[in-house]
This record gives sequence, C-alpha cells and structure tokens, in this order.
Amino acid sequence: MMHRWSVALCGAVLLASPAQGAGSEIHVSPSGDDRATGTAQRPFRTLERAQREVRARNQGADVTVLLHDGTYPLPKPLRFDPKDGGQGRAHVTWRAAADARPVISGGQVVTGWRLTDKAENIWSADIPKDVDTRQLFMDGVMLQRATVSIHRDEIAFDQDGFTLKGKIAEILTGVSADRLELHVMALWSSRNIPAREIRGGRVLLQQPGWYNSYTNNDTVNKGHAPGDDRINLVGPCAFLKVRSWLGSSDQWCIEPKQGRIYIKAGYKTDPSKSQIVMPRLGTLLSISGDASGPIRNLSFTGIRFSHTSWMGPSSADGYANIQTGVFISGAPVGALAPYGSCFSGCRSFEAKRELWNSIPAAVQISRAENISLKNNIFSQLGQVALGIGNDGDANLSGFDLGAKNIAVEGNHFAMLAGGAIIGGGLRADAHHPSNDALRNSNLVIRNNVITDIGRDYRDNAGIFISYFDGVTIQHNDISDTPYSPIAVGWGWGHNDVGGTHGLAEERGRYEYQPRYTEPTIMRNVIIANNRLTDVTRDFLDGGGIYTLSSIPGTVIRENYLQGVGGNALYVDQGSRHIRFERNVVDTQGYWLHGNNGSPVTETTPGAIWDPRGSGEWTSPRTTDNVAIGNWHNAIRVRGDWIPELRNIVRDNVLVADKIWPAEAQRIIAKAGATMSTDGSAAR
Repeated sequence: MMHRWSVALCGAVLLASPAQGAGSEIHVSPSGDDRATGTAQRPFRTLERAQREVRARNQGADVTVLLHDGTYPLPKPLRFDPKDGGQGRAHVTWRAAADARPVISGGQVVTGWRLTDKAENIWSADIPKDVDTRQLFMDGVMLQRATVSIHRDEIAFDQDGFTLKGKIAEILTGVSADRLELHVMALWSSRNIPAREIRGGRVLLQQPGWYNSYTNNDTVNKGHAPGDDRINLVGPCAFLKVRSWLGSSDQWCIEPKQGRIYIKAGYKTDPSKSQIVMPRLGTLLSISGDASGPIRNLSFTGIRFSHTSWMGPSSADGYANIQTGVFISGAPVGALAPYGSCFSGCRSFEAKRELWNSIPAAVQISRAENISLKNNIFSQLGQVALGIGNDGDANLSGFDLGAKNIAVEGNHFAMLAGGAIIGGGLRADAHHPSNDALRNSNLVIRNNVITDIGRDYRDNAGIFISYFDGVTIQHNDISDTPYSPIAVGWGWGHNDVGGTHGLAEERGRYEYQPRYTEPTIMRNVIIANNRLTDVTRDFLDGGGIYTLSSIPGTVIRENYLQGVGGNALYVDQGSRHIRFERNVVDTQGYWLHGNNGSPVTETTPGAIWDPRGSGEWTSPRTTDNVAIGNWHNAIRVRGDWIPELRNIVRDNVLVADKIWPAEAQRIIAKAGATMSTDGSAAR
C-alpha cells in the first residue's frame, strides 16, 4: 500500500502563494482529444497540448492542469521554460485529478514475447532496430543485465584494458565487444567502462573512459581494498547461456542492430504474461529558465515519473566515477600518466576537477524560483531521479544552477538506477557564483520516502547536496542504499578559504584553480529527524550522514541511524563547523569518524604534530566540529576526533545493549516521514 505523507512547510523555503481571484482548470486524459476544449467533459489527450493551453491562460491568473488516470507516454522530453510558470503572482499547478494515478512515462511497452530457448527459459521480443537501453522493467522491477562475476585473481589490468586468466576466459567466446562492459566497485566508487575490442581472453577498453578510471581516486587497477571480488562483466547476450558463471536468472540483454531483446526468465516465469517496459528517453521533464530569466511559480503534485535510461556510460567515456554520482568525461588534460604511476589520483585528475560531471536527472530543475514537487512517485528510472540546480552539462536546457526556493515534500523515490536527489553544481560558479542569478538557495527536502536506489550506479547517495545556501533535510525515511543516504558538501576543502595542502600541492591542484579568499555558498544546513535504515551497505568508505568541506551553520540533530555499514556520522576532508547533537546511532561499525586527509610534511603551512604518536604530520583541515549528547551502541570512534583539532566529542552516551533511554526512544519515534491523518493514499 502506498501512503500520502504530510507536506507542512515551515523551513527555509517560502513559496509564493497562488494569486487571489478565479483560476482556470485544464483537463487531460489518455482517452482525450487534442482538438477538444480541455474541459472535464472534453479533455485534451497530450501533455504538450495542455502546456500550450497553459501559456494562453497563465497571464495573471492561477492555472491547474488536472491529469486523469492513465499513462502519458512522452515522445520526447517535456520542456518547461519561463512561459510555462505562473506570471506575476499567479501559480501553475500540474496535479493528479481526484482518485487518479497518472504516469508520465519515457518508455515503451514491449510485447510479442516468445520462448526461443526452452532449455534455458530464454524469451525474446522484437523492438525497433538501433534502439538501445541500459535498463528494463518487468512488472515494475528493474531486471539485471546479463552479468558474469569474476574474482580479482582471475583478471590482470593494464593501460589498455584487462586479460582474463585461466578457464574464465572462455566466457568471451562469441562475445561482441560493443556489448561488453567492465563494472568494478572499489572502496567508495563504482565504475562502468565499455569494451572496444576483444582478442581471445584480452579485452581493450574504451578511451578516455579507462584512462579516467585508472588515474582516478580509488583506482580500479590497484584499489584501496585489495582482495575485493566486486568485478563484473556485463551486457552480452552470450552470457545468458553461460550457466556455470551466470549470477542469476531474470537477467536480460539487448541487440540493437538486430532489433531484439532477450530475457532469461526465472523458474515458472513467463514474460509474455508480464508488463515489460523498455525506456526510450533519458529525461522526462526539464524545468528551466533561459536567457530571459528564471521560470517561476510552478508545482507538480500526485504524479508518477517513470521509465528512463541514461546512456552516457555506454559511450567511450563510460562512467569513470569519483563518488556520489560524480564522474569524469572527455580527454585528459596535459601529459598522460603511465599506467600504475599514481595510486590515488594524478595531476591530470586534478586538471579535470573543475570539469567533473553530475549524472543528468530524469526530472531537472535549474534557473528556477518557487518550484514545488509534492506527493509524487519517482520510480523505475535509469539514473538520478531529481536534479536541482546542477551544472549545465547535467541539464537538457543547458542553463545551470540558480535554483531558489525549491520544496520537495511527501514524495516516494524507489527502484532507481542512481540516487534520488542531487542538488547543486560542482564547478566554479556553483561554489563561488559570478552573479546572483547563479546562486542556489533555500531548498527544503521533507517527508520523503527513499528506498531501493543505486541499483546500477551504486556509489550514488539517497540525497546529495553539493553547494546550496540554506538547506533543510528533515523527516525523511531513507533505507536500502548501497552508499550514503545523506551526503552534503563537496570539494575536500580545496574550494574553501585558503585551499588545502598536502596532496593538493603534490598533484598541482592550484595550477588549475585559484586559492579562494571568500567562502563557498555552502552554509546553513539542517539535517534533522530523519530515519536512516540499512544504509551504506556496499562500501567501507561512506557515511550514514556524510559531510565534506566547510559548511558553517550546519546542525545535524535528532536523527535515527540503524543498520549502517562503514561509518555512521562522518566528517570527511575539510569538514568544518558541523554540529552533531542528540542523534541515536545503532551500528556495528564506527559511530563517529573524522578524516583529515593524507600525511604531509613538517613544512606544510599550519601543520601540527599528530598527538597520538604516529610519527606523521597532519594537515588540520577537518576542524571545529562537535559531537555532543548523542546516543550510540558502538564503542568505536575513528579518525581525527581530537581536541587538538578542535573536534570535540562530549557528553555522548554509550548504550551497548540498545536499551535506549526514554529521551532517545522519543527521538526514534519522532524520526522519519510523518503520515497525514486523513489516511488517503500517496501518489
């Protein structure tokens, strides 16, 4: 059963109220007619027709577009620009009609399934030729692409790709290079690199994707976790018949040139009796201003957004992930680093830092003011669900940043290839805007349910906010995440006042960007009353609540963390001015972690001696943080939570047997999304 969550707005965002006076309604139905009048009795059929009607009516009056029950397949992404928002004090709302559950879909239902291999229970269906996708959904479930898992001792990496050793090399027999992909997980990152050529047991990988992976941080060729077995070969239809290595049934593959798709079905599973949807679009909605100014006063309520596939990782760039849905693309800058010459980042890696990319979201918001998304469902999406104020490369409109007064409340996010929400950009104008129009400010993320994310891009967070002035993340339920459920901040301190030292100097960090004398816009973050359950499952280096770089005015309070892998409360490199108070932490790992970065030399400006006697000098960039009055069942604290760095741990209570005191129980009961009292179902 789905639930409607309350959406009371009392945080930093104050949305413009609808204009006074009579508004108008526009009705849309999949059984309607675009030649009709758009009334309840004679609704339009398409969203595009309704959009044109909005533009004819929204001058000074409120407009509501009512979507009646059914699926609205989009032939192309629906683009909203300043003409589509409320003009003046007016407001435009797109919402579900009473008792309707409308679906905006970027997919195509695949029919005509036939059993083509009875012994292996492999089914096939015809699709248009030269159509490709990275995801397939059967009865709402994201199926796994044909995958063979291998151990690290069965693979040898080199500067051009890898060689399979021993009997495992047989799996490449008859495999086409254009359908083969390497997937590797490391300590905090997840990489996908397509093949370009197969020579027996040797695979040459696409460039620059492979170069950007082996000169990256957390490098796949050496890795921070030796002995880790998380290496997969993904994609070719030939894998569906490799019974001795295939991970499981209910896997699928696609042959675009032949116009055919295959499913290796599970026991007694008949795909012809299921609804199978193949995504055709990479974006559903682009909500963006343009050269004339921002889009304003627009809401979406009670709508399901489904069926997209981001095809970027299938390109020569692959998915050379950094962390949290951020990746490197394009040719390297400067001299190429020889294979194996840098264990954790190279100078060419630093040269690209200000050009890193975010995954483009299915629903994108940029150059926008007073936008709300309430009681919607974001499900069955092949990337990040919702992007807010990202850089232009992650926006279909090409216009970046500038998201102001945005409310994301009462929504349900599930069955996602990537994360639920990415807010903020990565580049210079994101952290130090060159004009106020680019500033991201006032974002509320409240009462949302986020679960079952990161199915393909496992490094993605539930909520990741890089640079925003004013953020409230409150009363959300987040569960079943491979990486951090909540991550805020970016830059490892490099963009903070004065920059950082150590590895930054060794790699020539400041040959490629200035040392800033002004702070970034990232400030005033409230993370409160969230319930985080079964999170950070797949990575050793992640956090239940994770921070990065200086975020003055940040308070993290009264959250309940349960079943956290890795680190529960984690201040990573450059984190400053973070206050953890009255959180309840239930973990078998480290309940608190502070990372100050790598050892540097005695001559590093501002360096101090490590008082624990390790014989190393440490750059004091993760400082001025406080953990006070928290309850925790794990005894372990990790990293540099030491008074010499003004990282204060005080008045916290160890509850080893998890018999939480009354006040902690009150916080546990209060945490998470708050249901409304009317008992109505969420959309």
